[in-house]
Amino acid sequence: MKKMIVFFAAGMVLGLGFTAWNVKGIEASEVQRGKDIYENKCQMCHGPKGNGNGPAAAAFNPKPASFTDPKFWKQKDINKIITNTIEHGHGMMPPMGLNPDQIKAVMDYIAHAFKPGS
Repeated sequence: MKKMIVFFAAGMVLGLGFTAWNVKGIEASEVQRGKDIYENKCQMCHGPKGNGNGPAAAAFNPKPASFTDPKFWKQKDINKIITNTIEHGHGMMPPMGLNPDQIKAVMDYIAHAFKPGS
C-alpha cells in the first residue's frame, strides 16, 4: 500500500511538473513569436534594446517611442495606444499591417523584454 501511495504521489508531482513546463513553453513560444515580429517590423526604428535608437531613428522627428522609459508605460490606456499605433500608425510610423494575434504577441514581447521592472 505504501508503494502504491508513493507511486501515486510521484506521478502527481511529475504530472504537475509536465503541465507547468507545457504552459511555460507556450508562453515562451508566444514571447518568441512577438520577438520575431518585433525584429522584423519594429527594431529598425525602436532599436534592438527598445530604447527608440534603431538605425532608422535618426530620420524621425519626433523620435520613436522608447519602451524602456517608465513614462511610456505610465500613459493612460497604454495597451490601446500601442494597438492603435500599430494598426493605424502615428507621426512618421506607418501602419504595420499586423493582425490582432500578432499585435498581442508584439505587445507581450515589448512588455516582457523592455518594460522597466518586468
